[in-house]
Amino acid sequence: MYLFSTQFSDSRMYFQFFNGSLIHTFQTYTSLGQKMSNLTEDTTSSPNLDVIASSPDLQWLLQSSLLSQSETNLETFSSFTPTAMPNCPCLSQCPSPDPPCNGSMEDSTGGAANEHKMSMELDVFVGNTTVLDEDVYQLWLDGHSVPDAVRIRMEAGALQECEGNAEVLHSDTMDQFRTFQMCERLLQSPSKVANQLLFQIPPHRQTMLIERYYEFDSVFAREVLGKKLSKGTKKDLDDISSKTGIALKSCRRQFDNFKRVFKVVEELKGPLVENIQRHFLLSDVLARDYAAIVFFANSRFETGKRKLQYLSFQDFAFCAGQLISYWTVGAVDINECETIQQACQGEMKCFNHYGGYLCLPRSASVITAPETSSQSEPSAPVETNDSFNPCPVGYRAQGETCVDIDECELDMHDCQPSQECINTVGTYTCQCPDGYNKIGIECVDIDECRYRYCQHRCVNVPGSFSCECKPGFQLAGNNRSCVDVNECEMGAPCQQRCYNSYGTFLCRCEQGYDLGPDGFSCNDIDECSYSSFLCQFQCVNEPGRFSCVCPEGYELLGTRLCQDVNECETGTHQCGEGQVCVNIHGGHQCVSSNRCQDPYVQVSENRCICPVVKPECRDMPFSIVHRYMSITSERSVPSDIFQIQATSVYPGAYNSFRIRSGDENEEFYIRQINNISAMLVLAKTVTGPKEYVLDLEMVSVNPLMNYQTSSVLRLSVYVGPHAF
Repeated sequence: MYLFSTQFSDSRMYFQFFNGSLIHTFQTYTSLGQKMSNLTEDTTSSPNLDVIASSPDLQWLLQSSLLSQSETNLETFSSFTPTAMPNCPCLSQCPSPDPPCNGSMEDSTGGAANEHKMSMELDVFVGNTTVLDEDVYQLWLDGHSVPDAVRIRMEAGALQECEGNAEVLHSDTMDQFRTFQMCERLLQSPSKVANQLLFQIPPHRQTMLIERYYEFDSVFAREVLGKKLSKGTKKDLDDISSKTGIALKSCRRQFDNFKRVFKVVEELKGPLVENIQRHFLLSDVLARDYAAIVFFANSRFETGKRKLQYLSFQDFAFCAGQLISYWTVGAVDINECETIQQACQGEMKCFNHYGGYLCLPRSASVITAPETSSQSEPSAPVETNDSFNPCPVGYRAQGETCVDIDECELDMHDCQPSQECINTVGTYTCQCPDGYNKIGIECVDIDECRYRYCQHRCVNVPGSFSCECKPGFQLAGNNRSCVDVNECEMGAPCQQRCYNSYGTFLCRCEQGYDLGPDGFSCNDIDECSYSSFLCQFQCVNEPGRFSCVCPEGYELLGTRLCQDVNECETGTHQCGEGQVCVNIHGGHQCVSSNRCQDPYVQVSENRCICPVVKPECRDMPFSIVHRYMSITSERSVPSDIFQIQATSVYPGAYNSFRIRSGDENEEFYIRQINNISAMLVLAKTVTGPKEYVLDLEMVSVNPLMNYQTSSVLRLSVYVGPHAF
């Protein structure tokens, strides 16, 4: 509060009072001093000074103004009306108030005042109130720093509302944060808020400040539930802050509130909820939540077991409420008159009462009324006659006994229309419907969503609330928690496989399919297009898979390789009589069983000789042996393909090997290994199907006997059409 003294003059004047974020501006005019001078001449009149503010806060606050002068004592003055500044987000943008008067005024008798100038002093005793921005207060409670709070306010459009700048908004935010910090010590003892003089705060604003300061996050309460409220627990707040995402500063405030309430009420007798409400001025819902915390901390219930992790704070608070209602409705009174020997001595008589006893003269009489409800309110006055009523308030005499008055039935209560009157022994209570909180004398809807009763989404309605779940979840039986929906059992649109997961589902495809862009359908994968090496011959794509096929004359070996079919062994050849079946890669050949040509004669199945008795045999190889072999196309070179070896060796003979005919393109050559063997080598890459007939000759020379002879191995080489 501030006391200002100023001097009226001919100029326009403004009085500005600053406290926290409030500015009150008062203005006067030149004519005000003139009219007041006229009033001073009429000492018989006593004008009224009604200070009426333009806002509810100022109407409550501006109780009186004192206008004084040395010659005349003017107690009040009716035309001086202070004007409160509008509640601007940025103080620098607030407009100047309009003049409160028009410069003319009549005296108390209705006549015009004489106009002349004079000088007089004005002493104004003004109470100024602290205007609190609830949004900024919430930012402070949430533990935000001033820069963070300024950023949040700017994002919310505070500057656009008042066309201010960031510096003004920063100054305003810092000023309000400083005010809240100064108020915090008072908020720690709520009963002191109404009686202190440092901050002038209307009652409804006091209730808001206290209620919000003591509100807490249910997820934070769940973390500290059941723990001893000591410094040891406070060391864990960093971990709790990281786990819950709540600012560390806010965690510390909430924990200190838990500890403060616990320390005050843990040893008090009587109902726990009422004790909390009486000492901390909290609403019924918030007081019950604190009672649950105190109850669990005092009883040391174990809440951290893994099996209880799914329970929320609201679940524990409900259980605590049930236990409190059965275990701690009220303390049991001890009858000291029975337990204390000689409690009262001499001529005094012991009378027991709740919480103690009295020593009264033996001649004294005491009328004991039945116990009243601990939650009773002040009883309404009872209509009595002029005769003496020996019964307590709320009772009436009936014969020699006192019986309860039903104030509700007799309409002797002062409950509001929104409240329900409930008669109790000796009094009555005004009870709000479920979902409403009693603030003052009114029932105000409880925004249950602020207390996070719902696991996902909360919808507040008058007197109640409802919980909604996110897609993929449905309400559990308690109508608060959300449980996962198994979409796979409810016909999820997956084409092939469906896998349920927490809050959603996933579609998956069988091997050989890809999930489509819609996330539900499955499209066949063309494995053959990914690689040309999947199959040895040809890859054939099929729905969800692929297969390998082989060319004619081959069969599948395993799933990808091809091997030649031996038609000669399986009997699938087309060779007739007088022919021999020769298997080759990818088919077979039918050759004549009599392959000897004149002058050669056949001496065995594959061997022909030229008899020495025939003159024409003199210059020809003595024998021809027929052999057959098959090789694949595109074989790597050089490659050993056939070995020649002499079947008989004569002493002193020297053998040499050569290709006698059939190698016109020089695609083969002979590499002699030793005196009796040589190797046919493929020198160039060949591609089939193709047939070579090579005469491989071995020439034997015996110098001692002056003897020379030769023999031929006629080798038919068949090149297959493929590289396998």
